[in-house]
Amino acid sequence: MKKVLLVVLCLPLYSCDSTHKTTPIRTSKADTNFISRSIDSTGYYAIYIETNRESIYYTQLANFKFDDYDSADIISSYQCLVNEHHLKPAKVDLLDLPREWLPLYAYKKKYYIYKPCEWGLVNRQIINDSLLISWTVGGLSTEILSSIKKISTNSYTVGTKTFYDGKIVETEIHIHVIDTAKTIALWEYLYKDGTNPRYQLFIPKDSAKNYELIVNYCSNKVDELVFDSVNYAEPTKNADNP
Repeated sequence: MKKVLLVVLCLPLYSCDSTHKTTPIRTSKADTNFISRSIDSTGYYAIYIETNRESIYYTQLANFKFDDYDSADIISSYQCLVNEHHLKPAKVDLLDLPREWLPLYAYKKKYYIYKPCEWGLVNRQIINDSLLISWTVGGLSTEILSSIKKISTNSYTVGTKTFYDGKIVETEIHIHVIDTAKTIALWEYLYKDGTNPRYQLFIPKDSAKNYELIVNYCSNKVDELVFDSVNYAEPTKNADNP
């Protein structure tokens, strides 16, 4: 499947956060559920399941505040889209959609949130009344909202426009709430240029502590955890059984 990363070309690139690399790691607690761990000349590495809802990693993942660099990214990319590429912003009604979203992943038949080794892969999303803002490996990606509509009790469409690869890219994101108890939503990205759709599960930020957290602690960059494939054609109704 072709993956499209909607990053504005004139967006200045900054690192969003590096605090995760200096956060203390559990190294010997007997009840820690390690998926993998190793130590070598470059440092200590561990992937483990964090069950403590007061862990600093829950706090970091749920921190959607912008620092000065983030704010500069957003302002610069917004001005680029409006002034250079002549996209017209439209203030839209968010209806009852949550504003801040975290990705949800399946691992061994259970759902988790995830703290990646590379913080740029955290893939958080913010929807406000005029923009969709995403955390990406290239920095913050900004797309202008063209519409938000509620198409059924638990489904919405979010229209966005941005500039990528020398052209205006229009996307219609279908957000389907597939588990109302735990507010799991399937985001279906439909590209109007015919690019293959892509899918991702998300939860509102306020639901983060309903889930255990997989932490990828790394002294230097390593591969991210490979998660289970999810059959998006038949989304689950049970949050404990992907």
